[in-house]
Amino acid sequence: MAFELSANTSIGLEHWLEQNRRWREAKAPSSGDQLVKNQNTAKRKRPIGTLMYNHVFRKLVMEKRPLKEPLPLAEAIPILIHGWKQAGVWPADPQPPLPAK
Repeated sequence: MAFELSANTSIGLEHWLEQNRRWREAKAPSSGDQLVKNQNTAKRKRPIGTLMYNHVFRKLVMEKRPLKEPLPLAEAIPILIHGWKQAGVWPADPQPPLPAK
């Protein structure tokens, strides 16, 4: 049995794929006011340093404050993992198995 996309599903999928592409490329949505705002905002030249991970995590996750600039997914994931580890909600690193006797 093949899975068929309805017209509504296809539109939603297209929207999600485009939004996901923009997020991965750290480009904001191209809608009216947001587009003008992004054109006036200089792009970050360098990645966020590890010393700032706690600050970014606290503002973004704990305080639910939006970032001033888009953050590429490749930079967001290490920040989230670091914050989750600090909060104790990330699983501990697996221990290697003990050698057989």
